[in-house]
Amino acid sequence: MDWLMIPPVMKRSPIVLGAQGLVAVAAVVWVALWIGGERGREAQEGAWLAGGKGSVRLGVVSAVGEEPFTKALPTKTDRERELARGRLDDGEMDALVRGAVLSKETPESEAIFERLLDEVRRPGLGKEQAVAARARMLQLGASAKQLRQFDYVWAAFHPEASIAYLEEIPEEQRRQFTKNMLAGLASENPQAAIKLFHSLEEELRDEIRPSLLEGLVDNDPRVATEYIFEAQEETAPEDRSWRSMDQLAREMEREQGVQATLDWADSLPEGSLRGNAWSAAYAVWGIKDPLAALNSINALAEGGDRNQAINGFISAHVQEDAERALQWAGQITSPPMREAALIRAGRQYYVQDPEAASQWFASSGLREEAWVEVTGGK
Repeated sequence: MDWLMIPPVMKRSPIVLGAQGLVAVAAVVWVALWIGGERGREAQEGAWLAGGKGSVRLGVVSAVGEEPFTKALPTKTDRERELARGRLDDGEMDALVRGAVLSKETPESEAIFERLLDEVRRPGLGKEQAVAARARMLQLGASAKQLRQFDYVWAAFHPEASIAYLEEIPEEQRRQFTKNMLAGLASENPQAAIKLFHSLEEELRDEIRPSLLEGLVDNDPRVATEYIFEAQEETAPEDRSWRSMDQLAREMEREQGVQATLDWADSLPEGSLRGNAWSAAYAVWGIKDPLAALNSINALAEGGDRNQAINGFISAHVQEDAERALQWAGQITSPPMREAALIRAGRQYYVQDPEAASQWFASSGLREEAWVEVTGGK
C-alpha cells in the first residue's frame, strides 16, 4: 500500500474540528460501569469514578433487560488523567461503546459518542480493537449516523487498517462501510481515497462517488475541483457526464452554504463544468429559498451564468409547477439549452395535463419532432 504515503493534509475535516470544539465547551462523558455482573465491574467503577470531584452520575436505560447502568461526566482533571494513561484496554473500550450506543436517546448522547470518537482518533488504536468496537456497535443497535461517523473517523486517522478491513468485512456490510470510510479517507488522504475509489467496480463507484466528493471537500474544495477537472480531461468527450460536477456543487452547498458555492462556481473557468456547477447551485437554492433564488436570477446579466441558473431553478420546480417552468425556460437565451429545458418541462406538463400541453406545444415554436420527446412517443 505504498500509495497511502501522500503529502500532509491541507486542513482538518469538519468532524475533527467539531469534536475539538465540543470537548472545549463541555466535559467529555466517560462510561464508568459494566452492565450486570461483568468481570472487573467494581474495579472499573473504583478506577474511573473514585475521587472525581464534580462528576455527575446519570441513570441510563440499557437495551439489555431494561437494567440501568451508571455513567460519569468527568471534570477536566479526570479527562487529563485519562489521556495521560494511554489507550483503553478491550474491556474499557467495550464499556465505552455500550455507553455511546445505549445512551443515544439522551441529551448527553453526542458528548458520549464524541468520547468514543476520541478513542478512535488515538494513534495507538489497533485494528482488532476498532473492528471489535464496530461489531459491538452493530450488536447494540447503533444508528446509521453513528456507524458513519465511526467509519469516517477510523479511516481518516487509521487509513491502512480501515482499508485492510475492506478485505475482511462481511459482504453484507461491505458496501455501506466502503461508502462511510471513503469520505473519511478522502478528508485526510485525498490521493489514497482516489486510488481506492478507482480500484472499485464501476457500479459501486457510481453509487459512492458523492462520498468521495464529500471527503475531498472536507479536505479542501480546490482538491475536489481539481479532481473533477482532471477526470474530465481523461474522459472522451462523448463519455463525459455532468453528474460529477453536479454532485460536487451540491456537496459544496451542504458543507459551505449557498453564497460560498456561488462564489466558487463563479471562480471556475468558462466551459461546461462551470455551467454544471452554476446550474446545480441554483437547483439547490431554488428548493431551499425559491424567492431569494429568483431575485438573484433576475439580477444576473443575460448570458451563460443566467441561463444555467434558470436551468437549475427549473430542475428544482418542474415537477410541482410545469406550466411555470415552461415560462422560465422561455427566458433562456441559448437556443440549444432553451429547447432542452422546454422539452424537459413540456414532458412533465404533458404528464400533468395532456390537453393543455398539446395546446402549448402548438405555439411553442419547437420543431415538430420534439413532440415525440415531450410525449414519450405517444
